[in-house]
Amino acid sequence: MRILFALLFAFSFGYSNAQMSQSFDQVRNKTIRKEIASFTDAGSSANHPRLELSKLPLIDFGDDFSTFGQDSTTIRIKVGKFVRAGHKIRYLDHHAIRIDNRPIYGDDGDIPKTDISSILVTIGGTPVVIPKSAYADLFEPNLTYKENGETTGTLWVYYSKDKRRYYINMSNGDGAGFYEATLIVRDKKYAGRVVDNGF
Repeated sequence: MRILFALLFAFSFGYSNAQMSQSFDQVRNKTIRKEIASFTDAGSSANHPRLELSKLPLIDFGDDFSTFGQDSTTIRIKVGKFVRAGHKIRYLDHHAIRIDNRPIYGDDGDIPKTDISSILVTIGGTPVVIPKSAYADLFEPNLTYKENGETTGTLWVYYSKDKRRYYINMSNGDGAGFYEATLIVRDKKYAGRVVDNGF
């Protein structure tokens, strides 16, 4: 019955269950849960041993992108201005509550100003496709950059010791619109995402 309900819920909102968000509390894979707990606010109170991860270094940045990389692995996140044309925006009492039938992360009732334009991933020389649906509702993204020789920001990439799992973690928006999102790449394939807000 639960599976049927989940499928009906996904169908009613126009995107597949694989593209839907899960919160940290819903993560069932024990390894992934422990690894995500090691770097997220949502997982900070988890009462189990955390797994140590490595951080992929920032190798390039600009006003609209951050690139992380090492050896034959690179991950580049590019941001841009949100363009309203072509999007279906749903309002409630003059507040935007959904865009293209999906939740709006990053703004509390306002139209977003920025979004993620693209995420380009190459793991060990192999391109990995991150579908637009994985980040289409993640608005007001923040980047990581270097200032006075110091790396600063709230966008990071972590990876497991065996390099089978990569986590693109971002803390975006601010104030009431703050949220935390982690895109998961496992065995050189996009494996889903975890999104939490309302801390």
